[in-house]
Amino acid sequence: MGYASKLAGCFTLATLLGVGLHSHATTVQFQTVLGDFEVELYDEKTPITTANFLEYVEAGAYTDSIFHRLDNDFILQGGGFAFDIENSQIERIIQNDSIKNEPFFSNTRGTIAMAKLPGQPNSATSQWFINLEDSNDFLDSIDGGFTVFGKVTGEGMDIVDDIAALKIGDYRATNSAFKELPLRNVSNSDLNNKVPLTEDNLMLIKNIMVLGTTTASSASSTSSSSSSSSAINASSSVNFNNSTSSSSISSSDTSVSSSSSVSSSSTSSAIASVSSSSVVPAPSNSGGSSGGGGSASWLMLVALLSAGIARRMGSKKPLQATTAAP
Repeated sequence: MGYASKLAGCFTLATLLGVGLHSHATTVQFQTVLGDFEVELYDEKTPITTANFLEYVEAGAYTDSIFHRLDNDFILQGGGFAFDIENSQIERIIQNDSIKNEPFFSNTRGTIAMAKLPGQPNSATSQWFINLEDSNDFLDSIDGGFTVFGKVTGEGMDIVDDIAALKIGDYRATNSAFKELPLRNVSNSDLNNKVPLTEDNLMLIKNIMVLGTTTASSASSTSSSSSSSSAINASSSVNFNNSTSSSSISSSDTSVSSSSSVSSSSTSSAIASVSSSSVVPAPSNSGGSSGGGGSASWLMLVALLSAGIARRMGSKKPLQATTAAP
């Protein structure tokens, strides 16, 4: 049974039994070559996105996958490629149908969000990114907002920061998505000479595994959700023009209805070989907007700052590899 069906079943059972609905949070562990970190998923507020991510996890799609993009002080992106250790080659993770956008939480440091195609709010598939800075909340208002569906917990950001400190190589000759490829155990000379990409220098995610699901009271859940929603609404009240949308994260998918759930059978063969010409990075970004307003003075301040933020972030373009140019 898929994760979407399981989650729906839990909520339906609770309703039939007359039991108060509690929030459920699934915890997953990212097992990387530089250490492990855990992410708590937002099952209740982003059920479609969470179920989609867990389907890829359940199918093993992220096993031996790589972080393929590192933009310092911005994002760390993965979910698009895996490394075939036996044949020593990078392969593209096969994407399922795209899913409905669920913007709710803000793109702040430590949150994980879905990448998607620019101008296509409902185009997220397999690729995701971890926000490295709180200033990424500008993503909440671009292309309908980028869906945050979890957050790194505990001291996990120490591992993420270690990854973010790696050297970055431009390997677009290998694949157009690898403009900012994080690499281990390489020197500047290696980068200049385009040392071959191997298991020893790629930033590998050995596995992502589900640790379990915790339950929190609906009261505490509602409180935290509403405060987050309020903050997001304040930022979403600002209109970003089309030039800002160029700072977006993208993905190669087609739209899908809100009831869409991903079948694990379609990801059983999770990866497929890809040539350097078949993948094009597409700009896009992810965030959430919803909630209540704020004081007039706050909205005026946000409006005054928005143009400056847009200009400052214009060069920030977290990319998701796509099979077609955006």
